[in-house]
This record gives sequence, structure tokens and C-alpha cells, in this order.
Amino acid sequence: MSPSAPFAVIDALQIVLVPPRDVAVVPLRVAPDAVPAALAAALDELYGELAAQGVAPAGAPFTYHRAAAEDVADFEVGVPVSDPVTARGRVVPTSLPGARVAVATWRGPHDRLGDAWASFAAWLALRGHVPADECWECYRGTVDAPVTELHRPLAD
Repeated sequence: MSPSAPFAVIDALQIVLVPPRDVAVVPLRVAPDAVPAALAAALDELYGELAAQGVAPAGAPFTYHRAAAEDVADFEVGVPVSDPVTARGRVVPTSLPGARVAVATWRGPHDRLGDAWASFAAWLALRGHVPADECWECYRGTVDAPVTELHRPLAD
């Protein structure tokens, strides 16, 4: 698909029940153009603190977004953990709620994630699903072949 195409191709669309999960996060509130640098710094800080506490990540890194805004990116960068984490610096322990969640997979560059989310929203609307306000992305794959799982809890 060309970069100018209006919709991204997403796959592995499904509805799943996600159990609550313990996570460690770094909360961020930054201008949208500052997200890449803030995300990289937060992941470095998060993994460094987990290593210092002897806690191994128990899954892929993610960003959790409570609500969308055009002028500010307000989200958490985190990883699931299987052992307790002590709050230190910007790293805090919390949990992701269990929910009925729509999941899609985007195999493409991060600068096209907006297109992937638009395609996902269209898929949900065509099936009559009502998404909740929050959402998250799990980052898998590699730098050369990024894979992003899009997660949208359902309010219906």
C-alpha cells in the first residue's frame, strides 16, 4: 500500500478477554512532536530501573492512552511484570484493567499508526462495536520490521 493511501491494512482482528495485569510504567505528558524522544527516554529509564530492582519484563513494551487530545500526548509507557516493582524516579507500579478488547495487528512503520487506528476504528464501527476511551499499543517485531498490536477495550 502506498504511503498516501487513506487506510492501512491491519490483520489478526479479534475480540478477546484480557485479564488484569501488573505493570510498571512511566507516565508522560508531552507535545505530540516530542513523543518519539520521550518514549525512547522513558523506555531506557523503565528497563534500567527494572534491572536495578532485579525484575524482568513479562511481556512486550506498550503505551497506554486514557484519552486523545490534539495538543498534548498524555500516556504511560510500560511493560508487564510478574514480580512487584517499587516506585522510584518516574517508574511506578500499577495495573492494566481486565476488559473485553478488540485487537488488531499493524505490520508497518510507526509513522503510519494513525492510518492503522483509522482502519481499526472503521472495522469496529462496521460491526457495531462501541470502543471505550482508552487504548494501548504493544510493540513487537524489530526496528526493520515493526509489528504493533492495537488494543481497544469495548464499551458495548
